[in-house]
Amino acid sequence: MINAIIVDDEQPARDELRYLVARHDDVNVVGEAADGETALQMVRESPPDLLFLDGQRPVLGGFELVGKLLEVDLLPHVILVTAYDEYAIRAFEVNAVDYLLKPVGADRLQQAIARVRSRIETDEAGHQAMVAAIAQMREYAGQNGASERPPRLSVKKGDRYLLFDPADVTHGYILD
Repeated sequence: MINAIIVDDEQPARDELRYLVARHDDVNVVGEAADGETALQMVRESPPDLLFLDGQRPVLGGFELVGKLLEVDLLPHVILVTAYDEYAIRAFEVNAVDYLLKPVGADRLQQAIARVRSRIETDEAGHQAMVAAIAQMREYAGQNGASERPPRLSVKKGDRYLLFDPADVTHGYILD
């Protein structure tokens, strides 16, 4: 199940999007917010998998909200939903999964949700691979009499390798 929050300052826009999203059995709208501050609080209290985000709002706009969520490492997958096509490039600069122009069509929404599903599956596969790698390292250390964990865990992200202390890893999450 994909838990989602809809953030838009216009109630009719939230109603329409909730109606369209309800056609997807695996997407559950767990909350709605009319402003960025309320959305930020909702995400902090119970992080969703997906945020449908209007880019233009009077208080704490969509891009500012994304910035605040990045600061606290709580950014869910984002689909930007707006009436302004000039935000398209900026949406992808903040790693939005998709960009929908209002009024949102059912087919276009279906494509966007399919992209979210794909990213979630990729994230889960990456998490499982990381868990398996950690288990293999622990097994290897136990077989070879090593009582300590390896000093670093290497994770490939794009064309870079990031090094972590395995003790700092609580769960895996792959970001594109």
